[in-house]
Amino acid sequence: MNALVRVLTGRRSWIIALVGLLLGGWMIAGLGQAERSPDPLATLPAGFESTEGQALLGELPDEGSSTAIVLFTRDGGQIADDLPALGEVMTTLGETYDTGEGAPAAPVGGAEGEGGESGPPAGAAEGEQTGPPPGTDTGADTGGEGAGGPPPGVTEGGIPVIPSEDGTAALSVLTLEAPSASVAQEVVTGLRADLDAAVPEGVTAQVTGPAAIQADLASVFDGANITLLAVTASVVALLLIVTYRSPVLWIVPLTVVGVADQVAATVATRVLDVAGVPWDESTIGILSVLVFGAGTNYALLLISRYRDELRRHHDRHEAMAVALRRASEAIIASASTVVVGVLSLLLSVFPSTRGLGLASAVGVVVAALGVLVLLPGAWWSSAGGSSGRRCLARASRCSASPVPCGAASATRSPGPRVSRSWRRWACWRRWPSA
Repeated sequence: MNALVRVLTGRRSWIIALVGLLLGGWMIAGLGQAERSPDPLATLPAGFESTEGQALLGELPDEGSSTAIVLFTRDGGQIADDLPALGEVMTTLGETYDTGEGAPAAPVGGAEGEGGESGPPAGAAEGEQTGPPPGTDTGADTGGEGAGGPPPGVTEGGIPVIPSEDGTAALSVLTLEAPSASVAQEVVTGLRADLDAAVPEGVTAQVTGPAAIQADLASVFDGANITLLAVTASVVALLLIVTYRSPVLWIVPLTVVGVADQVAATVATRVLDVAGVPWDESTIGILSVLVFGAGTNYALLLISRYRDELRRHHDRHEAMAVALRRASEAIIASASTVVVGVLSLLLSVFPSTRGLGLASAVGVVVAALGVLVLLPGAWWSSAGGSSGRRCLARASRCSASPVPCGAASATRSPGPRVSRSWRRWACWRRWPSA
């Protein structure tokens, strides 16, 4: 243990930090996160009838198609005049998006023979009456109401557009090729964009139905992880600035924790993929918050202990060695407690919750290792040179001292008092000329 601590806090500890950061960068950019296979059973509890029904449904033949309903509305007016144009739009888009095969409509009034002449149905004797019984109302006297055929106003040919009874809206139906949620999201997004560009001016086209619902559910977490990560990092940076009262010092632990967060996401998804445990879109977002919180906590504990040891040890490496040895006990104990706690989620009946527990355990371990292994070396390498490192140690030591920096003893005249923040800022400002 002592030999390891000496290596991590020695004069060449910056090499360990550099190698660790480069290795983390390779894992993030080169290896990357594992691909997630969407599974409808991942969010359903194991052993329940709903889950069994979904599993049986997955065994049925699936053509990979889904229905999209397009709703047309006009702002403050009737849509009847736009129906022919909308019919042409849907016919054009149907050539690109629609995969359904509509059944040919049967002619009204009986089957047609050669030359378009209607004749009796097959098997009917010649002269036999084939029409409706005498006295039956066929709707001929009521203007065609009740007769076969499409409702009034429906566009003919291609994909029909059906108007509403009050004439303020119309709808049409497309069958899209959407074997998965990601494909549905891509297809529906393209369909919405093409509809917005093709409909007449003043007409609004909206896409709904099973395909659109599936696409919207898949896009719920689009950009959520980046937003959540940015907000988390901003809050942590603010807390570190307030804690260290330095315009630069907070960058070191935040960089180490940020790299640990991305490495944790890569390692966690790879472990989940190998273990066969499913995870969902929210797993990585929750993991980032947990890693940032735990990693920042461990970094604050280590640096705070180091500042305390600077009062007892003049040599900064010796002070960091003692601080690392003492703080590692608390960090390892805290990380072990959190790991055991989140691993209890493996007892959940929900597969995605089990994936969250395993991913969180991996993330906490990576955060603890990043702080204990990389932060001591990164702390010194950030100072730039030997003069800068002396200034960093001096700033950390005298920031907690009640007397001005440079005073040999508290019994001497302290002279004009200078705020600790100003002394630290002045020290950092002298680095370039050191």
